[in-house]
Amino acid sequence: MKKAFLILSFIVGIALFAWGLFGKNSLSLAPPEILGGVVRVDDDKGSRLYYLTGQWEKRVIRVGRTLNSSAKTLSWYNVDLWEIDGTTAQPLTRRRIKREKVNSDMKALGLEQGILWARIPELAGIRLSDGKIVADKATIEAKNPSIATLIPKPPQSAFFLTEQQQPLKFDEKGGMTVRLDDARVVRIDPLTLEATRFTPPASDSKAPPADPSGSKVVSPANGMDWYAMVRGMMIEKPGSLGDWMGLLAEDELAKTKEQKSYITHQMDFTTPRRHRLYRGELRHNDTFMGRSVEYHDLQPLPDAPEFLMGG
Repeated sequence: MKKAFLILSFIVGIALFAWGLFGKNSLSLAPPEILGGVVRVDDDKGSRLYYLTGQWEKRVIRVGRTLNSSAKTLSWYNVDLWEIDGTTAQPLTRRRIKREKVNSDMKALGLEQGILWARIPELAGIRLSDGKIVADKATIEAKNPSIATLIPKPPQSAFFLTEQQQPLKFDEKGGMTVRLDDARVVRIDPLTLEATRFTPPASDSKAPPADPSGSKVVSPANGMDWYAMVRGMMIEKPGSLGDWMGLLAEDELAKTKEQKSYITHQMDFTTPRRHRLYRGELRHNDTFMGRSVEYHDLQPLPDAPEFLMGG
């Protein structure tokens, strides 16, 4: 009897000691927020909804007794993948994808062949069946050594880009695309991870989306589009209006050939592109709407290199 009492007293003492050390620890969870949007899958298993959430977790750990204690606060930003029953709207699974110290620019981008592409903030392909990240910078570079140093890094924390500035984009027709640091745009296959050159489909294309469950989401951003007034310059030429020499990208050159007065002084730096120096002749064109300046016979300077974000 005495031995049992001693054992019970020892257990109670340990419990009281632990309560004195850690009894005032606290945990607080912010409400989870959906990152980007929701995708829906309908198959032989039924209808299900998938989405990513971000949630702040805060823990306060106190060490020591009441009169002589210290506290340590730990915070994490947890990214989870949810699976919701499309009929009952009840959660089926919730899988932890990532835990960060800071809240960066994160969002789900779109679904393609069972892979949910996301920006968290680096590119990640998440397999819906088990919540595993099967595509990221390391695996894509291993599959495509030629672009190993060209996959863009995420912006610094607390810095957000507009959707137009984002190098990682998902399109229902084109799939997952990445604008490399040399301004090339490649498409990443969700299963093989092969990177191939991406050609935007024509605006009137009737091709079906890459995946019928694809979802392109839009989120607000804090960045701003900006421009520079440094495209080109006029060169005086006796007996004529003069010549023009300046920087043009391929799409700008094509538009200028169609619309002779297309060129403006502004350069759009929101989307990096390769530019070359061109020189052409300036001519006046008198119409019912008045006189305008047109650009003719634009030819690239043979010895001039290409410029990335020139200006």
